[in-house]
Amino acid sequence: MPSHQKKIMKSPQDPFELQPKRSPTEETPSIPSPSAPSLLSSHAPQPALQTKPRRWLKAMLYLALGGGVSGVGALTGVLWYYGRDLPNFDRVEDYAPPQMTRLYAQEGDELGALYRARRTVVPQDKIAPVMVKALLAAEDADFYQHEGLDYWGMLRALYNSVRAGRLKGSGSTITQQTVKNILLTQEKTLARKVKEVLLTRRLEDRFSKDEILNMYLNTIYFGHGREGVEEAARFYFGKPAVELELHEAATIAGLIQSPERHTPRRHPESALKRRAYVLRQMASKGMITEGERDVALALPLSLAPRPTPHLESAQWWVREARKALVERLGEERVLTGGLQVEGTLSLHLQRAAHNALQEGLRALDNRQRLNRPLKHLKTPSARQAWLTKRNKRLKGDPPKRGARLKALVTEVKQDKRGRHEVVVSFGAGRALLSPYSVARLKRSPEVGDLFNVKVIERAEGSEGLMRAELELPQAAFVALNPHTREVVALVGGWRFKQSPFNRVTQARRQPGSAFKPFVYGAALESRRFTLTTPLLDAPETWSLGGGQRWTPQNYTRRFIGPVSFKRALAKSINSTAVRLADSVGLERVQEFAKRAGLKSELINNLTLALGSSELSPLELVNAYATLLTGRRAEPRFVRAVSSPKGEALWSLPPHAEVAFSEDLSWLMNRLLRAVVTEGSGRRLSVIQGEVVGKTGTSNEGKDAWFVGGTPQLIFAVWVGYDHPKPLGRREAGGGTAAPIALSFLKEAIKGGHVEVGAWPDQPEGVVRRRIDLHSNLLARDDDEQAVEGYFLRGTEPTTLAPQRAEGGGESEGLFGLGDEEE
Repeated sequence: MPSHQKKIMKSPQDPFELQPKRSPTEETPSIPSPSAPSLLSSHAPQPALQTKPRRWLKAMLYLALGGGVSGVGALTGVLWYYGRDLPNFDRVEDYAPPQMTRLYAQEGDELGALYRARRTVVPQDKIAPVMVKALLAAEDADFYQHEGLDYWGMLRALYNSVRAGRLKGSGSTITQQTVKNILLTQEKTLARKVKEVLLTRRLEDRFSKDEILNMYLNTIYFGHGREGVEEAARFYFGKPAVELELHEAATIAGLIQSPERHTPRRHPESALKRRAYVLRQMASKGMITEGERDVALALPLSLAPRPTPHLESAQWWVREARKALVERLGEERVLTGGLQVEGTLSLHLQRAAHNALQEGLRALDNRQRLNRPLKHLKTPSARQAWLTKRNKRLKGDPPKRGARLKALVTEVKQDKRGRHEVVVSFGAGRALLSPYSVARLKRSPEVGDLFNVKVIERAEGSEGLMRAELELPQAAFVALNPHTREVVALVGGWRFKQSPFNRVTQARRQPGSAFKPFVYGAALESRRFTLTTPLLDAPETWSLGGGQRWTPQNYTRRFIGPVSFKRALAKSINSTAVRLADSVGLERVQEFAKRAGLKSELINNLTLALGSSELSPLELVNAYATLLTGRRAEPRFVRAVSSPKGEALWSLPPHAEVAFSEDLSWLMNRLLRAVVTEGSGRRLSVIQGEVVGKTGTSNEGKDAWFVGGTPQLIFAVWVGYDHPKPLGRREAGGGTAAPIALSFLKEAIKGGHVEVGAWPDQPEGVVRRRIDLHSNLLARDDDEQAVEGYFLRGTEPTTLAPQRAEGGGESEGLFGLGDEEE
């Protein structure tokens, strides 16, 4: 056989050895045909049989290699896909979970909280070490040893999920739980699990174990809306987390597994079992001794009383403070920023205002017999006859929300708190009476009593049963510092729980004669009038436009003729106020009132002088503060705001601007002081000090007012029905609102929270002269009846009064006393 035709055979021992490569010129050996005799021994391996295993193995190798590359590529793709939009969490400073914003009174007491989550973040040194140990024992004892992921737990979860045909949870590490609580949701999906793994590794790489643990302690949910260990400690044991004892810490740690199932507030037995588990775990891990465990196991839960609600009457103020905060800082920061808000409210003055308001309303109820039924139907037949007649009048349709009508008491029982549950019927439909309005009744309601009620809404869970309240008068009280404009007391009604509607800021009512100081102030500023200028109290008819004619009447329905400027305001005489407004001009009066701070639309006819415009108590009391100090500023509800770290965010001083001269403000003080000493506000004259103010009563006695105060405190009282109607016979500002102001002042002074003091000294722009009682000219030296008069410099009289004839007799003249309005 020629050498170039010789075949190079593979060794049977190396079946996988590759053939040597041939040169391009080397001839390929021929393959014998099937019919030709074989040149090989029958025992030699066949070429076809050699190549088949090699091809199969090569294919498997390539397939495995391709599968591995594809798997790595797929895994890389999955990780890239789910990791591309993960939160960027690189620094501890980036950890800023939602926290509660707290509002405090001047005295430091907490008045309320604003939040999306009830959480207070505290550093690690503000958490008791025993709390940390209890949590580790309950949730992740190997936390400081592992790298953040529980691989065996994840495999168990995968196995359990395959068996169940759905994703099932597993025991997670503290780091994994931290990731879920801070950066992810609690949904059970593959996508969330992948993200959890990625973020867990990222968290472990970028933060220390202590930092991760602190995040967890401040984030985890402990039931009853409390998040974070600080709020849990305060809610369950009434103390901060740094003061927790062993048995308390074990109780809180035991909640994490299932807060609603193990809460000691509702399920004490379950809480004790879970606490025992945590204590045993702590002992087995060497965190506590067996003796400490046994002592803690024997202790009762010892829960603190449920946190008492914040001062209820302060919640009207809290809402106003919230508005101011949101306007300044934005809602998101207010509800999640953990701000510390130093408020303007004084706890002592708030309580005094609330007590005075309730006392005044109870007195009004008693005077007008509003605290007793209209009638009592004794027999069942009389009651049925009334219900039938009423049903016919209503045509079988239950009254709508807001309807005011008579109702019959058909059922009386006691609730769990011992309060009376009173069900009334309108003939068509029934309603449950508000317990707060029932509390104002002189005696407990009885079946068969008839009352005037107002329908509020349908009661939840009681099909066909509405909610209603007795139609009784309401009141509002607000007090502020005239120099800083800090609102120190604010009561928006009888009870906040009964009606959160804030009558101090939201109600618009006619101030009646409480508006007159702006008319008199505009007249003084014009320098055409002085405190001694004679005015005329007499009937006169005025045109209001559109063919309307109007003749103002005094409260007493009498007229006294000539009267001094000062006396006319002190007695709150209507006819003189209208004449004065006409003489000065409506535009000037309106401009003066706006400069004082009134923002509501003012009536553009002479009824303005008698308070026909609708104003809120807050804007009226603030305008009085401007009138009496000469400087205009906005009411304030917040003194200062700081961040959770104590950084000042808002501590700007109040901005005030000059509205009136100090000379004019001083004279207005003298005018309003006369109202208290000799006019319609005489009830407050018993207070030692220079109390000033003005009463007000709207048309038909629908609104009763007193606005005034001391050099340090200006306040307003309003009394009336929410749906305007007369308060009752002889109810007016002096007898209805002024007593509330007096009660408030007495309590505030008694507690040492208000010092009545004196107003500023007489300014240089005001001069004092002795005035003749009859002529309003300068008094003679021998005139024993002369009175002291104060004038803006340049407006004082310069002419000497004529000599009176001997035996002319004495007369009260322009400055004498007369009938007052209220």
